[in-house]
Amino acid sequence: MLTHSVQVMQTMLDICESFAVDYDMKFNCVKSVAMQIGLRYNCTCADVILCNKPLAYVSSVKYLGVYISAGRTFQCSYDHLKLKFYRAFNGFNALHCQSHCSNSELLSIKLVKAYCVLLLLYAIELTAPAKQVVSMMDTLDRCIDVAVWKIFKLSCFADCKYIRSCVSLHPIAELVKSRTVKFMGNVVDNQILANVAQLSFNELFTFVS
Repeated sequence: MLTHSVQVMQTMLDICESFAVDYDMKFNCVKSVAMQIGLRYNCTCADVILCNKPLAYVSSVKYLGVYISAGRTFQCSYDHLKLKFYRAFNGFNALHCQSHCSNSELLSIKLVKAYCVLLLLYAIELTAPAKQVVSMMDTLDRCIDVAVWKIFKLSCFADCKYIRSCVSLHPIAELVKSRTVKFMGNVVDNQILANVAQLSFNELFTFVS
């Protein structure tokens, strides 16, 4: 739930609690938390109560696999994406260990593109605020550079850019842009299909009051 004040949040929680009583439901107060986003995000606020228990204020919360962080503006954390990438690439029985036996760098690159890079791009076309883009893109690109450096046994990271262009391991910024365009295209297509379906429905059925 999103509100502009603690008082309104408490009102909404009271409505939820009343609904739960009427329909014999129970909220899990241990898994329910509160988080502040705005100019006063680090100020101490009054407790918000759910089922006679105060909710804990947290600095980050996970929602649908995305970590949202408290701050002056809406922002997400991508550290978990980097951990997943390195775990898939470097971990025990992970991609690099298994593909290394094939002695084929191109095979390793294909596996990185098919499995590891996708981990870095999870929901990124929707969660990357403008002010975070540059530093975040550079950080995630560094993960791919490390993988290329290990696969080709390079002596310096300066050669990674050239090799990535040769094997079509595009920069994260380009991948995000293409995913964003694809997502927006799907949104437009779905809206058009919804409008067409509504028109067809209205033509096929007539309601008499």
